[in-house]
Amino acid sequence: MRAAGVLVTVSLMAVSAEAGEPEAALSSAPTGPTVLVGSRVRILTPRYPEPIRGLIVAMDGTTLNLTTDDHLPVTVPADSISGLEVSAGRKRQTQKGLAIGVLVGAALFALLPLDEEYCEYSGICSRGHAIAIGALSGGLWGAGIGALIKTDRWVPASIPGWTMPAQGTRVGFSLRPTRGPGAAAAISVTF
Repeated sequence: MRAAGVLVTVSLMAVSAEAGEPEAALSSAPTGPTVLVGSRVRILTPRYPEPIRGLIVAMDGTTLNLTTDDHLPVTVPADSISGLEVSAGRKRQTQKGLAIGVLVGAALFALLPLDEEYCEYSGICSRGHAIAIGALSGGLWGAGIGALIKTDRWVPASIPGWTMPAQGTRVGFSLRPTRGPGAAAAISVTF
């Protein structure tokens, strides 16, 4: 489920018991990289089952306004933010692709039947040789595919003058339909 097209604006003000003055509910020293307008962020909030990713277009003491990766405007109340991360750049998945490719290639070639009749044509005369060739070819394919895939590197961040609420242990559960028959379930534990 995405935050598509949902516009939620809630005024977030806390009243100080001693002073009787309203103050921003999220104010304190920053704890990570500073988030500014134009920053690419990932916001964790219990209002949505998946993180909201996008660019901040405006912020004040009570809300964050951002444009999601789907180019939809979303306003997130500050009191509902349980985690905030900023993109520290993008990275390629070459090593991960290499590792997956080696494992898959070795496993597939280990399952191939060996035929001594074709040994001189194929060059694969033993199980060990088959596994080595599978690992090498799978690793090359995996590294190539992984080099084409880029993902964001996320680091915890803060907004000047805001403090994210203390995070206790939380357990979440989500259930969503999949393509075709069936459903996907996810359980998350945050502490």
